[in-house]
Amino acid sequence: MIPYQSITYKESTICIVENSYSIEQLMNELSEPKLYAHDLEKLKTEHRKKEFLAIRIALKKVFKGEEKQIEYTYDGKPMLKDGTHKISFSHCQRSVAVMTHPTKEVGIDIEILSNKLLKIHKRFLGESELAEYAKNESIEYLRIAWSVKEALYKIIGDTAYNFAEQLQILPFEMDKIGILEVIHTDTKKSYFVNYLLTDTYTLAYCIDNE
Repeated sequence: MIPYQSITYKESTICIVENSYSIEQLMNELSEPKLYAHDLEKLKTEHRKKEFLAIRIALKKVFKGEEKQIEYTYDGKPMLKDGTHKISFSHCQRSVAVMTHPTKEVGIDIEILSNKLLKIHKRFLGESELAEYAKNESIEYLRIAWSVKEALYKIIGDTAYNFAEQLQILPFEMDKIGILEVIHTDTKKSYFVNYLLTDTYTLAYCIDNE
């Protein structure tokens, strides 16, 4: 059995599954692989196929062994075919993360450690955030800011495409685990986003209107 990590937050459930296993190993975790054969054939690379399967496995873990089918809205947002829960998922080189909630929109992001954030941080940090970053130039601050904004984009959509101008992170005390407030500048709406820093990945997740 492929190991997984589960997090419960209020009424939401998060499941993280590594996708470093073979396609055969991942397929063996699913009781009805024929359900996914058609969609799987459309994917060109082995890595994309592993992501696809790992996401379905994570959903199966969340729903205690029940396998769910995923559809997409016209703007590309994932949804369960049976409509029982809201979902969001994210994937990086090593893992996938799935988040579900019975009624509210959710957003999640998982990222591997990367120094690329040092090169692109001015593209996704606004003026006040750049000032916060300048206090110690911590890569951890960049990890949190990037993942938090990616998770929120899953909820808000295209009116948050400009991370630097449309999503403003308020000053916060940085730690390995925390929660911070973000303002969507177009609507002035506040969101509270959780984050988790580990030695291998950054995780951020949010429930809309919590």
